[in-house]
Amino acid sequence: MASTYSALKIELIGTGEQSGTWGTTTNTNLGDAALGEAITGSATVDFASDADVTLTLTDVNTTQSARNLRLNITESSTGVGSVRNLILGSGCQIEKFYLINNTGTGAKTVKNTSGTGIAVPAGKATLVYNNGTNVVDVVNSFSSAILGAVNAGSIIPFYFANQAAFPSASTYHGAIAHSHSDGAMYFAHSGAWVRILDNGGPLGTPASGVATNLTGLPLTTGVTGVLPIANGGTNASTLAGANIAVTTAANSFTAKQTFTGATGSLASAFINATETATISATAATGTINYDVTTQSVLYFTTNASANWTVNVRGNATTSLNTLMSTNDSLTVVFLVTNGATAYYNNALTIDGNSVTPKYQGGSAYTSGNASGIDAYSYTIVKTGSAAFTVLAAQTQFK
Repeated sequence: MASTYSALKIELIGTGEQSGTWGTTTNTNLGDAALGEAITGSATVDFASDADVTLTLTDVNTTQSARNLRLNITESSTGVGSVRNLILGSGCQIEKFYLINNTGTGAKTVKNTSGTGIAVPAGKATLVYNNGTNVVDVVNSFSSAILGAVNAGSIIPFYFANQAAFPSASTYHGAIAHSHSDGAMYFAHSGAWVRILDNGGPLGTPASGVATNLTGLPLTTGVTGVLPIANGGTNASTLAGANIAVTTAANSFTAKQTFTGATGSLASAFINATETATISATAATGTINYDVTTQSVLYFTTNASANWTVNVRGNATTSLNTLMSTNDSLTVVFLVTNGATAYYNNALTIDGNSVTPKYQGGSAYTSGNASGIDAYSYTIVKTGSAAFTVLAAQTQFK
């Protein structure tokens, strides 16, 4: 009866066969060339070109790479950096463990002639199981069986040189990996590696860090501490009460600010405050648009050439009615230079609509003052939609 062979290609001597030589065959079976390879053996599988490599098992009990427990993947020539398959081909569709050590620079997928296999990242080793139809990770008890080589500072969670070296996030769902190049931790979820802390999900309470691009943070409950003036704050821990002093920083507000006092205190106090003035070598005449968003004081330094109308507005694109709420008030001043012939402001409009002011002293002024500066003060109170009460005064300065 002729010899047969086991799944690992161990020669099984037929009854009455190999008289006088069966000892040699048995020693080969039990030695390093056959059974020893399956238990402790290591074989090198070289990717010498950018192509898949296929291993086979045949009916001989001499040394065979596919019988070894450990397959040490190397790369040479045009195979350096290749991302290819190590295929367990003919004779290898058996149940067997393999320890795959990928020493190359390109990932290698270990698979048999069917199934999807397991990708082994460059520079990593993994223990896989060939179940006869597919190569899988080890019984799910090592569901993330990626073992990093010894690296300085390498501890679990697993260490990789960069994200490109990560294994498949689909295969290792739930695994955690460290990318040394960007110093970040990632976890595998829904087929992708997700950066921890920076991308999505609750942050918990990190000990330190720079928070940027955050949205939805409740300012009343989610922020503590003092916001500096340079960042739009007050540099104070509370606005309640009086005497909040700012002495060292400058700040600009670009929108309307509301300060609300308490029952026993006013909302704000200003020391050494300034108002913006626009000084223009212009002669007063015709209709003069007074833009309250530009200045609080408008000063024409050239002698007026005729009586004029003042039109108070927000600016060229925004009406004063839009800027002000009902019960708001503001005061603006127009300084006009007169020569030997004096002229005066004989009409007032707001947003182009005529308004009759209430004049200081009870009467409308009918002339200007020659050879000096007349200061026109307008206190405007909004009493309703497009409805204003204006208190006007003319004061001579020489």
